[in-house]
Amino acid sequence: MAMFRHKHKAALKYSKTLTEHFSSSAQATHNPQTSRVGDNLSTCLPSPATTSGPSSNHSASGLVVGSTVAVPQAIEQMTFTYVNITSLFLSAHDIWEQAEELARKGSGMLAELDTVMGPLNLSSDMTSMVRYTRQGVYWLRLDSQKV
Repeated sequence: MAMFRHKHKAALKYSKTLTEHFSSSAQATHNPQTSRVGDNLSTCLPSPATTSGPSSNHSASGLVVGSTVAVPQAIEQMTFTYVNITSLFLSAHDIWEQAEELARKGSGMLAELDTVMGPLNLSSDMTSMVRYTRQGVYWLRLDSQKV
Protein backbone atom coordinates (compact mmCIF):
# COMPACT_ATOMS: atom_id res chain seq x y z
CA MET A 1 0.00 0.00 0.00
CA ALA A 2 2.90 2.34 0.71
CA MET A 3 4.26 1.75 -2.79
CA PHE A 4 0.83 2.43 -4.26
CA ARG A 5 0.61 5.74 -2.40
CA HIS A 6 4.11 6.62 -3.59
CA LYS A 7 3.23 6.00 -7.26
CA HIS A 8 -0.43 7.06 -7.05
CA LYS A 9 -0.04 10.43 -8.80
CA ALA A 10 2.04 8.94 -11.61
CA ALA A 11 -0.52 6.15 -12.08
CA LEU A 12 -3.34 8.71 -12.28
CA LYS A 13 -1.39 10.74 -14.86
CA TYR A 14 -0.66 7.67 -17.01
CA SER A 15 -4.23 6.45 -16.70
CA LYS A 16 -5.58 9.82 -17.84
CA THR A 17 -3.14 9.97 -20.76
CA LEU A 18 -3.99 6.44 -21.91
CA THR A 19 -7.73 7.04 -21.54
CA GLU A 20 -7.43 10.15 -23.72
CA HIS A 21 -5.37 8.18 -26.26
CA PHE A 22 -7.92 5.39 -26.46
CA SER A 23 -10.78 7.87 -26.73
CA SER A 24 -9.09 9.58 -29.68
CA SER A 25 -8.18 6.19 -31.20
CA ALA A 26 -11.80 5.06 -30.98
CA GLN A 27 -12.92 8.22 -32.75
CA ALA A 28 -10.28 7.70 -35.45
CA THR A 29 -11.44 4.13 -36.15
CA HIS A 30 -14.98 5.35 -36.75
CA ASN A 31 -13.71 7.66 -39.49
CA PRO A 32 -13.59 5.56 -42.69
CA GLN A 33 -10.73 7.62 -44.16
CA THR A 34 -8.42 6.55 -41.35
CA SER A 35 -7.25 3.00 -40.72
CA ARG A 36 -7.10 2.09 -44.45
CA VAL A 37 -4.31 -0.09 -45.75
CA GLY A 38 -4.37 -0.29 -49.53
CA ASP A 39 -7.95 -0.99 -50.60
CA ASN A 40 -8.87 -3.03 -47.51
CA LEU A 41 -10.14 -1.60 -44.25
CA SER A 42 -7.57 -2.40 -41.58
CA THR A 43 -8.47 -4.04 -38.27
CA CYS A 44 -5.25 -2.69 -36.79
CA LEU A 45 -4.36 0.71 -35.46
CA PRO A 46 -0.98 2.33 -36.12
CA SER A 47 1.45 2.79 -33.25
CA PRO A 48 4.97 4.20 -33.19
CA ALA A 49 7.69 1.77 -34.22
CA THR A 50 10.18 0.71 -31.61
CA THR A 51 13.05 -0.47 -33.80
CA SER A 52 16.39 1.22 -33.72
CA GLY A 53 19.69 0.81 -35.48
CA PRO A 54 21.40 2.08 -38.58
CA SER A 55 18.47 1.27 -40.87
CA SER A 56 15.80 2.65 -38.56
CA ASN A 57 13.65 5.72 -39.15
CA HIS A 58 15.01 7.62 -36.14
CA SER A 59 16.04 11.22 -36.53
CA ALA A 60 19.21 12.62 -34.98
CA SER A 61 17.15 13.58 -31.91
CA GLY A 62 16.09 9.95 -31.39
CA LEU A 63 12.49 10.47 -32.51
CA VAL A 64 10.79 8.01 -34.83
CA VAL A 65 10.13 9.55 -38.23
CA GLY A 66 7.17 8.31 -40.26
CA SER A 67 7.19 4.72 -39.05
CA THR A 68 4.23 2.78 -37.68
CA VAL A 69 3.47 -0.72 -36.50
CA ALA A 70 0.05 -2.33 -36.80
CA VAL A 71 -1.44 -3.31 -33.43
CA PRO A 72 -4.24 -5.89 -33.61
CA GLN A 73 -7.60 -4.48 -32.62
CA ALA A 74 -8.07 -7.24 -30.01
CA ILE A 75 -4.89 -6.12 -28.23
CA GLU A 76 -6.01 -2.50 -28.45
CA GLN A 77 -9.38 -3.45 -26.89
CA MET A 78 -7.73 -5.49 -24.10
CA THR A 79 -5.42 -2.60 -23.30
CA PHE A 80 -8.36 -0.19 -23.27
CA THR A 81 -10.26 -2.49 -20.88
CA TYR A 82 -7.20 -2.81 -18.65
CA VAL A 83 -6.84 0.98 -18.50
CA ASN A 84 -10.54 1.30 -17.56
CA ILE A 85 -10.17 -1.26 -14.76
CA THR A 86 -7.05 0.52 -13.51
CA SER A 87 -8.93 3.84 -13.55
CA LEU A 88 -11.72 2.32 -11.46
CA PHE A 89 -9.16 0.94 -9.02
CA LEU A 90 -7.49 4.34 -8.68
CA SER A 91 -10.87 6.03 -8.17
CA ALA A 92 -11.80 3.48 -5.50
CA HIS A 93 -8.63 4.26 -3.58
CA ASP A 94 -9.27 8.01 -3.83
CA ILE A 95 -12.83 7.60 -2.55
CA TRP A 96 -11.68 5.28 0.24
CA GLU A 97 -9.09 7.82 1.42
CA GLN A 98 -11.72 10.60 1.34
CA ALA A 99 -14.09 8.41 3.37
CA GLU A 100 -11.39 7.67 5.95
CA GLU A 101 -10.73 11.40 6.34
CA LEU A 102 -14.45 12.15 6.75
CA ALA A 103 -14.74 9.34 9.30
CA ARG A 104 -11.91 10.87 11.37
CA LYS A 105 -13.66 14.26 11.35
CA GLY A 106 -17.12 12.79 12.05
CA SER A 107 -19.21 12.38 15.20
CA GLY A 108 -17.60 9.12 16.27
CA MET A 109 -20.44 6.91 15.07
CA LEU A 110 -18.20 5.15 12.55
CA ALA A 111 -15.56 4.49 15.21
CA GLU A 112 -18.30 3.01 17.38
CA LEU A 113 -19.52 0.90 14.44
CA ASP A 114 -15.94 -0.29 13.89
CA THR A 115 -15.78 -1.38 17.53
CA VAL A 116 -19.11 -3.24 17.43
CA MET A 117 -19.08 -4.66 13.88
CA GLY A 118 -15.36 -4.74 13.08
CA PRO A 119 -13.69 -2.25 10.75
CA LEU A 120 -14.26 -2.39 7.01
CA ASN A 121 -11.37 -2.30 4.56
CA LEU A 122 -10.90 -2.51 0.79
CA SER A 123 -10.97 -6.30 0.91
CA SER A 124 -14.14 -6.61 3.05
CA ASP A 125 -16.76 -8.92 1.60
CA MET A 126 -20.24 -7.75 0.63
CA THR A 127 -21.90 -9.48 3.60
CA SER A 128 -19.73 -7.54 6.06
CA MET A 129 -20.49 -4.27 4.27
CA VAL A 130 -24.24 -4.92 4.32
CA ARG A 131 -24.21 -5.82 8.04
CA TYR A 132 -22.15 -2.74 8.86
CA THR A 133 -24.47 -0.48 6.86
CA ARG A 134 -27.63 -2.01 8.34
CA GLN A 135 -26.32 -1.50 11.87
CA GLY A 136 -25.46 2.13 11.09
CA VAL A 137 -28.90 2.79 9.57
CA TYR A 138 -30.55 1.13 12.59
CA TRP A 139 -28.64 3.42 14.97
CA LEU A 140 -29.57 6.48 12.88
CA ARG A 141 -33.26 5.49 13.04
CA LEU A 142 -33.07 5.07 16.82
CA ASP A 143 -31.35 8.43 17.13
CA SER A 144 -33.96 10.18 14.95
CA GLN A 145 -36.80 8.72 17.06
CA LYS A 146 -35.29 10.26 20.21
CA VAL A 147 -35.62 13.76 18.77
